[in-house]
Amino acid sequence: MTDGMKQVESATQRIALRLADGFQFGDLASIIGEACELAETLSDLDGPGKRAVAIRIIGRIIDETDTPWLPDALVDPLLKQVVPELVDLIVRAAKGSLRLNQ
Repeated sequence: MTDGMKQVESATQRIALRLADGFQFGDLASIIGEACELAETLSDLDGPGKRAVAIRIIGRIIDETDTPWLPDALVDPLLKQVVPELVDLIVRAAKGSLRLNQ
């Protein structure tokens, strides 16, 4: 495991611990941002590789945390299904590719 991946692993565990009291839907945006920032630090990966790492980080956090009020068996697959699109949206926004307020 490279040093970069060790840092990602450590950060992923810290995020999951921070959400130990329950994963709220509002947490998704901040988790996606943090995962994308973490993946961006991995200079040995290209864009698609960083995207895959970010999605894997988020998926793991979703798996390791519980969603209050709703069963994880119902919510986790739904969250995981929207994550790739949200990661792509954040990347497009970071690149200035979104046409907002024009």
